[in-house]
Amino acid sequence: MRFPPWAPGRPGTGVGIVPHSWATCSLTRLPTASSLKLHSEQMALWDAASKRITQDLGDATEALTPEQRRKIGELLPPDRG
Repeated sequence: MRFPPWAPGRPGTGVGIVPHSWATCSLTRLPTASSLKLHSEQMALWDAASKRITQDLGDATEALTPEQRRKIGELLPPDRG
């Protein structure tokens, strides 16, 4: 997939997926293989971040006292689930 140098979300620039998606929409032909590759790469990044957050939360619950966890819970927004 070839992007013009000004395309804000071209791969490898560190810019978010949404600008990249808009740049992709302006192409005359949507290269499916490239889109699927990009999707896989983005999902891998989100998966790695999710695993890191989960691990850090687990580590925090082991390090904090019940009182400290209660105080943090009071600072967080209520569960919307």
